Amino acid sequence: MAQLTWYLKAASGNWDAINAWNDQSDGLGTDRTNPQNGGGNTYICDLNAKAVTINVAVSVDKIRTGLIDNLGGTIVIPNSTAAVITVATATVGLTSTYNTSMLTWGTGTSSLTVNGDVAYTSTSTAGMLPVGTDQTITINGKLTNTAAGYAVVPGGSGVLSVSNVGLTAISVSGASGRAVSNSSTGTNSVTGIVTSSASGSAWYNASGFTVTTITGNVTSSGTAGNVIYQASGTLTITGNVALTAGTITMAGGTMNFDGNISGSNGVIAVTEPGGTINWTGARTLDASADCFINMTGGTLNLVLQSGAYTPLILSNSGTFVIRKGTGTLNTTGNGGATVAEVINMTSTAYAGIIGGTDTQKAIIGRIIGGLPRGPVTLAQVTGASARGGSGTALKLTPTATTSYGYYYFYVPVDASDLMTLTFYHIDGTGWDGTAKVSIYDTDQTTALLASQTITDNDAWTLHTCTQVTATGTGFLLVRLEVKYGTGGWKCFDDFAVAIA
Repeated sequence: MAQLTWYLKAASGNWDAINAWNDQSDGLGTDRTNPQNGGGNTYICDLNAKAVTINVAVSVDKIRTGLIDNLGGTIVIPNSTAAVITVATATVGLTSTYNTSMLTWGTGTSSLTVNGDVAYTSTSTAGMLPVGTDQTITINGKLTNTAAGYAVVPGGSGVLSVSNVGLTAISVSGASGRAVSNSSTGTNSVTGIVTSSASGSAWYNASGFTVTTITGNVTSSGTAGNVIYQASGTLTITGNVALTAGTITMAGGTMNFDGNISGSNGVIAVTEPGGTINWTGARTLDASADCFINMTGGTLNLVLQSGAYTPLILSNSGTFVIRKGTGTLNTTGNGGATVAEVINMTSTAYAGIIGGTDTQKAIIGRIIGGLPRGPVTLAQVTGASARGGSGTALKLTPTATTSYGYYYFYVPVDASDLMTLTFYHIDGTGWDGTAKVSIYDTDQTTALLASQTITDNDAWTLHTCTQVTATGTGFLLVRLEVKYGTGGWKCFDDFAVAIA
């Protein structure tokens, strides 16, 4: 078993052409044909300043530009071809250190799928891997740029898909470099973590009405600059943004944040000189985190302005600041019927909207036991409507289909108490919504029980929460969570606490 290096010998030709490879860079060694992993051996294929056409499925350990004198080399995708290259996952399998593109395309609808990691370390702004109209690149692995050039450059209607589920999908550590420099009108996707540790950009979209979805978290470290830069098109981030350096810059187009946003060490998590940002849904900000959004233009919607009118409901245990210079900040929607909320969960939580109106600042509040927060109304029912036909019961009527409304109350405990909460519940007429219950520790932020489902039932039904253990002496925070379907309400009665 060995890892062997083959050098491209022919100036051009197919991957599997007879004697197109040699085991010496000067071509004076032993000729080889069609390098493919197998038989216990793996192969490094050096392009050796020449061009090779991918006319067969390729499976090798690594493909690189010329290592000797760094003279480059080119992969050619034939006309109307779906090319596949499988390379190592333990090390970078497709790599270039040369300052021109590593890839050229024929005509017609074509694609390149790379199963493995891709890395660029040079200065070409045309891209190690360009992708244009009728062309698609799929990378099933990690895309990395460690220098000032651009690793992948989609243009025209080119499409890029990078997938490394649960791991880093895109990383940049080169000053002023870009892992992806996009100007295409194609629909792009990234699955996995996107991260930057230098002044370059992991994803840079300067022009083109592209639609891009990042399914994963966005992080930063070191001396990161514009981790993501968006000037046009639509970008949706479905994971959480957690930056320790740099910023996300929104200069134009639309950016949708479908997760939490945070920074640390005074980092401005989002800078908005233009475009439209939508940040909505139920989100959290940890005690150790900051969320600083700096508006110098554009539109920031904390409530969607059409359709479901989904509001931001932020449970804040850290520091949340919007600095509104110029631009438009929308904290309400649907004619004022839907309002965003920033809920300070602890006495040390801080929130502010600098430059905002009184109405905008009014979305910030504290939890008050016995009062609702978010899109829900509170009422008291009595007599026959209560359990047992007498007394009073709690009635919660949600008013949003995409965000939960909350009702809070406190339970006193001593450290190490084992607490079990029980209550009865019943569905109101036409109920088809969702109900859950959460219990937070005495710090009011650590979930001991996270969104346990409360079943639907048109008769009074006992719900027993999973037993939780208090870590300190103080008050556990209980949160009932309800979301609207098409109608109805939910009633609760006879709350009881057992301490062991």
